[in-house]
Amino acid sequence: RNDNGLELGITTGLVGYWKLDETGNTSTAADSAGSNNGTLTGFPADPTASWVTGTVGGALTFNGTTQWIVFSNVSFLSFATATTEKTVTAWIKTTAGNAAIIGGRSSADNPLFDFVVGFNGVDNNGTGKLSVIVRADNGSGLAYANGANAINDGNWHFVVTTRNSSKLNQLYVDGSSTGSITDGMST
Repeated sequence: RNDNGLELGITTGLVGYWKLDETGNTSTAADSAGSNNGTLTGFPADPTASWVTGTVGGALTFNGTTQWIVFSNVSFLSFATATTEKTVTAWIKTTAGNAAIIGGRSSADNPLFDFVVGFNGVDNNGTGKLSVIVRADNGSGLAYANGANAINDGNWHFVVTTRNSSKLNQLYVDGSSTGSITDGMST
């Protein structure tokens, strides 16, 4: 919401929408678009201090090591077929060289979807650059794209990753394209 109380952005047709703008004693990350609520894990029994001022309303601050949100079902992140299209967005503010934004994995790490800062397990470790990593449900087709510049400067950034039906994965930071890769998932 902006200062006039108007809702910003698109909310129709979303699989999930976690504003993370709650400001009180809650241990739930409410899904404003549906029923994919998450549970705050590793936070104090009264997580009030973890809710801070954000770029739009409130925000949730994580300690970077032992705090995260758990979703009971992450199938909404799955790249079940090679033509699955996705867009994931987030407002982030970090000074860490490595930081997770959102990730979806099975117990065997197949399939895999990670949207992260500074860590892709291959060549971007500790750089503070945006990355997206995807792998097919059968464990094939690992692909990753890294952003061009570090974004761990302590400022708010609007980050986006998209995947179209041609298997093109693109990264955006503050509205500018910063990296892309076409993944090798089979149809």
